[in-house]
Amino acid sequence: MKLLNWILLAAFAVGGSTAACQPLEEADSSDDSNETKTRDKTTDDTEEGDASPQNPGNDSDSDAGNMGSNPADAGDQLDVEEPADDVDAGAGNAKTADSGAPKSPQSPDDGKTAESDASGPDSREDSAPAEWSDGFEGGFGDWSVEGGLWAFGEPTFDGGPEALNGKRVAGTNLAGNYEEGQDARLISPQFKIDEDAPNPRFKFAYWHALNLGDYGQVEVSVDGADWEPAFDAKMIGETGGWGQQVVLLRQYAGSRVRVAIRLVSTNLSGGPVDVGAGIYVDDAVFETSETSLDTDDFESGLGDWSVEGGNWAKGEPAEGVGPVPLSGKQVLGTHLGGNYLDNNGDVAFETRSRLVSPEFSINDGDDNPRFKLAYWHELNLGDHGQFQVSVDGQPWVDLQDDPIIGSSGGWGQRVVPLRKYAGSRVRIGLLLATSNQSGGPVDVAPGIYVDDAAYETGEMTLDTDDFEGGLGDWSVEGGNWGIGAPEEGFGPQPLSGAHVMGTNLGGNYWDNNGSIDFETRARLVSPELFIDESFEAPRFRIAFWHELSGGDTGRFQISVNQGPWNDLPGDLMTGDSGAWGQRVVELHEYAGERVRVGLLLSTTNQSGGPVDVASGLYVDDASFVTD
Repeated sequence: MKLLNWILLAAFAVGGSTAACQPLEEADSSDDSNETKTRDKTTDDTEEGDASPQNPGNDSDSDAGNMGSNPADAGDQLDVEEPADDVDAGAGNAKTADSGAPKSPQSPDDGKTAESDASGPDSREDSAPAEWSDGFEGGFGDWSVEGGLWAFGEPTFDGGPEALNGKRVAGTNLAGNYEEGQDARLISPQFKIDEDAPNPRFKFAYWHALNLGDYGQVEVSVDGADWEPAFDAKMIGETGGWGQQVVLLRQYAGSRVRVAIRLVSTNLSGGPVDVGAGIYVDDAVFETSETSLDTDDFESGLGDWSVEGGNWAKGEPAEGVGPVPLSGKQVLGTHLGGNYLDNNGDVAFETRSRLVSPEFSINDGDDNPRFKLAYWHELNLGDHGQFQVSVDGQPWVDLQDDPIIGSSGGWGQRVVPLRKYAGSRVRIGLLLATSNQSGGPVDVAPGIYVDDAAYETGEMTLDTDDFEGGLGDWSVEGGNWGIGAPEEGFGPQPLSGAHVMGTNLGGNYWDNNGSIDFETRARLVSPELFIDESFEAPRFRIAFWHELSGGDTGRFQISVNQGPWNDLPGDLMTGDSGAWGQRVVELHEYAGERVRVGLLLSTTNQSGGPVDVASGLYVDDASFVTD
């Protein structure tokens, strides 16, 4: 591949305008309505390196459709080595923000010189700047295109988004849908990764709406070598809002890298309508600073969160789709405007999209470190969610064997104990994996939504909890459980107040006889309790109600010092209780230990169909008594 020369930012423009390469301003991000807002200049980490090299559809040495290295003005005219008519044809070409007409790179606009439009690092120096950002407000800079299609400017298509910040973006067609038979890359400036960079990463905001069989792929080229996928997941379907992807670059220390966003479109229907609005990119950033996580309710921006494979986006869920946010107005969800997509086209039959937390350090002195994340889900047959962990940049590992399936009917929460990772850097992932069981595009549902993430230390506490005040330190393993008021006709009246925890507040629990294990499991977990040796008669109490179908059971369990779960003595819950009961767990034998009490729902489909279910398990009025 021919290396593009970096453009030196020589001077500021007339009238006080600044160069396009600016730090991100600290303010709110765009929500689902695509209102233009600024966002925090923060950092993300995502897993990379577990995908195999891929031979792209376009040869990496091809100059066709590439941007030239000359700076451009606000008119965004491409300077390419091919004839000018290669650039001017088609709706996807770069246009001016005001008139849409191509402009000459020698014709400055709005008082700006050509030099003031350059963005990204200057490659003529031996090492790139420590950090840089580009919101595409000033022109092409050293960005490049292979295969045509991509353009820079102000979006004008009703089916696409507004810019996340400012007015301009990079997109596959700013005035309409992309076309079929496309294989095109948007390529970042090349930049060098210094040997001593503490946490180098490239991140960018994205929005996409892709039709069946079409996909986006994030790729990396190191020292001019062939393109390789950055993640094992592709962008498919629609986001309904702006999300963010991050490519970790530690493994490329001392090398020069480029990052590409690639769109591949394949006509599955045989007609011209098998297309979508495409992929839009904004706020590209190269950063090297450390990342952290305290609390995040997703109200103030994309922060340090990342996505592998697309789908996830931040904003307000569309009316009638997904849940009401747990707090504030904004969430992260797999598609804020509708159902997620099962893609049974030329992409792998199982599709995967992972939401990734910021990377954070577990200090040796942290007392009882833990990660907390509230989530809501509604998934179709054969589709599942899975919490995962990556330690010190290593491959993702499932946090438990039991996937998230079916519907929660309310907000649940996952609490991940982190003591065993002391001295390490971790990321938590929430994976959505879909497998089309019906053979058509309708085997889908609203998906997974998350809110109120936190990293906390210190002892958990539980005195009494009637679930009226929130999720507290309760946790769910395997999905299903949610907090709220049971829907009329399902489950019991709460024992006290208006809220309970239940296996599906909006209907029956789910027996999944699809591609996941025949037996499904979902565990509600109490806050971890320290049993002080001075306690006279420590005990845990909780009220419960159940209505279970044939072959399905509930059971109480205990975990000591975050060890394995063991069944507590007593008969399994089966059938219907008909009324509220209570379980008292004596804890004196665990003096000096930390314990968690769990209530596990196990389901086995006896009928072979989805109707072998019932209202499930509900709990209320939990307490920890010590005298």
